[in-house]
Amino acid sequence: MRLADGPRPWPVRLFALILLGAALWSFLSQLGHALGEEDESNRIALVSVLSGQFFMVAIPVAFVWFFASRIAKWLVTVISIISAVWTLADTLRWPGFGAEHLPSLAFSLLMYSVVGLLFTPSARDWFAAKGRHDAKSFR
Repeated sequence: MRLADGPRPWPVRLFALILLGAALWSFLSQLGHALGEEDESNRIALVSVLSGQFFMVAIPVAFVWFFASRIAKWLVTVISIISAVWTLADTLRWPGFGAEHLPSLAFSLLMYSVVGLLFTPSARDWFAAKGRHDAKSFR
């Protein structure tokens, strides 16, 4: 696997910035609660889970950014679609759901739709060009 050449198109940059920013925000906002846990074993477990959640987002984003990996692109896409459907169904099923929860639901669904940036024409061309460079190296 070779590093992707050239500058990243703006949709790929925006995708990485938003997704990593949201993952870091989630990690840091919950870390204070986890570190405040009195029981040491619970504290270790919470920090481990939070770290795992962060890296589950960071690793595919890194593969898209550094290697223009189409597998990582599709993995993030499939997981985002499943998560969006799950979030929507779970939220609407919740008995206390009301109009005051709509902004939170809309924000969650918007975060999942960030993956759509990887399918813009400039991002598609960038992924395709990366594949052509690999084919040239075998000549």
